[in-house]
Amino acid sequence: MSLVSSSKLQHVNALMVQHTDRIASAWMHEESVIKIFEHHKISRKKFSSLFANQIITYFADVLIGKQLVGRCPVMNKFIDYMISRDITIKEIFVICMAFRKSMIHTLALANVLDGKELPLIDYLADIFDKNLSGVLDYYDSIDKDKKDVKPKASDIEEYKKPFEIMMNQFDLPAVIIYDHQPFVANKAFFDLAGCESIEDYTQTHTSVWELFDTVNRFTETYESAQYDEWLEELNSQDDHSVTITRNRQEEKNTQRYNVVIKKMPCKYCTDIDHYCAVFYPEVSAANVDSQSYIDPLTKIANRHKFDEVLPEWVKNSQKKKTPISIIVIEMLDLAHINKMYGSEMGDVVLEEFADQVNISFGEYGLFARIEGNKFALICKDTQLERAVEYANVILSAGQSIIFDETVKLSPKFSVAVAQFHSQDTIITVCGRLNILLNEINKAGSNRVKDDSKLLKEEAERIKLEEKFLNECSLLIGTKETLETTNYYKEVPIGSKAIIKRVKEDSIILSIRAIAIYALHNGDTVFIKRAKGEKTVRGRVLNIDKENNFIELGSFIFIMSSPLDRKSVHVQLESASVAKLRLHDKQWSGELRSISLTSAEIVLPNIRGLTHDGEIMLQTELRWDEFRKPLNTKASLIKIRDTHSGSFTLVLRLMLTTHQEEFVQTFVSHRQREIVQELQSKILKL
Repeated sequence: MSLVSSSKLQHVNALMVQHTDRIASAWMHEESVIKIFEHHKISRKKFSSLFANQIITYFADVLIGKQLVGRCPVMNKFIDYMISRDITIKEIFVICMAFRKSMIHTLALANVLDGKELPLIDYLADIFDKNLSGVLDYYDSIDKDKKDVKPKASDIEEYKKPFEIMMNQFDLPAVIIYDHQPFVANKAFFDLAGCESIEDYTQTHTSVWELFDTVNRFTETYESAQYDEWLEELNSQDDHSVTITRNRQEEKNTQRYNVVIKKMPCKYCTDIDHYCAVFYPEVSAANVDSQSYIDPLTKIANRHKFDEVLPEWVKNSQKKKTPISIIVIEMLDLAHINKMYGSEMGDVVLEEFADQVNISFGEYGLFARIEGNKFALICKDTQLERAVEYANVILSAGQSIIFDETVKLSPKFSVAVAQFHSQDTIITVCGRLNILLNEINKAGSNRVKDDSKLLKEEAERIKLEEKFLNECSLLIGTKETLETTNYYKEVPIGSKAIIKRVKEDSIILSIRAIAIYALHNGDTVFIKRAKGEKTVRGRVLNIDKENNFIELGSFIFIMSSPLDRKSVHVQLESASVAKLRLHDKQWSGELRSISLTSAEIVLPNIRGLTHDGEIMLQTELRWDEFRKPLNTKASLIKIRDTHSGSFTLVLRLMLTTHQEEFVQTFVSHRQREIVQELQSKILKL
């Protein structure tokens, strides 16, 4: 039995489902993942749609017993896909660890995890480890070249490498223990122990446990140095954590740590168990002096410190009813600076900017580097208006940095400002900040934007949501239905939905089976309303395929939607090569979807592409044994950044009557294929 309550796990499950896209985005933006995917030419967007969202949803369901631990079908498909791209087991391990890091970080921002939630942290780690074990076992089972031979010393070294990678994912001290000595450890552990390496450690210590002066569990066994028995006692419990103290006489202070110690399977050493220990120091939020909280380049607080301080300060401000605001600054052209002038120049720009802001505003709160090109200033006792004033000064300071006198080129910045309110969580405020940054970036950067407009829009949304839910309550038990539409590969699947239940901020609907099987958690469903009323866009929170029920929430009320389309759009079964020509420039990309009026093209770059002028589109449409070229004029409607190194263009097509005929034929044929695909999925199940 887990020490974590079922209600807590239900809460974590709901948060993970609600923030699946956020976790997936954080996962795909981990530096280690970006490097691996770029090296193997894998689209992060494609990976997200094929695997990431489903893996996150599966993990969330494992927590509440809806799925079996270690038996995720999509993980097996993920392994098959990765092996086909020549991904190594070490790279798969790194990708999995990046998922773990993104999941934990998102839950920490939601105030679900902190230093006091060790049983939950332990439980999440246990589930992750079991799932990871299943992944690695599956990899082994399909590795045809693996031979059953006695391991050599070099094999053991290779075996240690994944653990070294895992250890380096932790900012906290972490160590793998074998025969009471460090087997693999990270730099934070060596800093804690006051040594440089394992060899250095073993020369002065007889065991890892010498670092512990006192423990709070199974004390008698520990103090008699019966460490094997002590570890067995500790790991026989659901809670694998222990609180320790260290008396640092040379520093004249006492350090306390909460340490999670877990038994690990060993591939080669079956006679003696391995253990993994992670140290969570008990520190005050005001202590910024520890080197583990300092960004080594800019010498200001790092993300670890920011994540620790923010929840505490928000909690105190809400308790004391004092204002607290946050400013996030994104330096947009750091990659360009690094590419054009070298990473050393990029480092100089970061250092100078951080130094200027910290000198000017450090006394008002905490200034931290939260990502490679992102900074944040938490402003205590500060209303939004004053924080906006600070933000404008910060923007001016950033623009004043001239890092190359010969080209007069200065960094560009986007600055977002938000204030915490009584109903806010860190996730809601960070959500608003991300929206603001995206809006600024699309508008051209070098500006400050605050969340006052977003809050007004949210207040209006809440009013509309209350009105909509009240309307739904009145329809329960009547013959009235809601006209819902969801999209599968761009094809609309309509339903006359029956309202089964109205909850505080969601509704449960009965819809058509074909619509159910076209949906996943997190997908969007549109609800058409009476003329003059805004369309309702809801997100799928839960699906019950046995009873054809879905739960919709996170409602948005919009004036225009895909329901307004006059032509049916279809997603191609496989992308077709598309060539674009504008004036004397050409681009090559992929046609992803098409209708009689528009098409979506994915391009690796859009350099030189503008809204001015007539674009020539050249591609090919294929169905059954037919292949027909399509050469047509088009105009650019909009460009979307996919955040995976490519761009999606929406083109308005200018088809001739003859072209309309065969495009309509293709669209109709593809629409039938998509619907038949859904129907066959239902029959199989």
